[in-house]
Amino acid sequence: MLARLEQPYRLIVETCIATGARISEALGLMWKHVDFEAGTIRIEQRVWRQELGRPKTESSRRTLGLGDLVAHYRERAAADGARPEEFGGHGTGDLRGSVTIRRRERITRAQETRLRVPFASA
Repeated sequence: MLARLEQPYRLIVETCIATGARISEALGLMWKHVDFEAGTIRIEQRVWRQELGRPKTESSRRTLGLGDLVAHYRERAAADGARPEEFGGHGTGDLRGSVTIRRRERITRAQETRLRVPFASA
């Protein structure tokens, strides 16, 4: 399924799988939340119902390790010009919530949850 996804969608889904981040949190990421040296992302906001806002709960504000994904983030940052206020389509209108990705790739909410849940508790 991942092989069919184009960028930036693939990186967003890989981020959810690898870190346990919710899709709304991954969509809320901006380049200023990525620490390339530490290989981490900071969850400080989310996209919910096409609006950028606070994470679901205060404990949702956290730092997550990217592991092997840091190389993919570097490649994407170079391709995007890594403007701190943007990430994966913010500012360009490409991404407007997890519904966009689910509809495009015919992923059900249950499938999305099954992908995320095992990794969230790791």
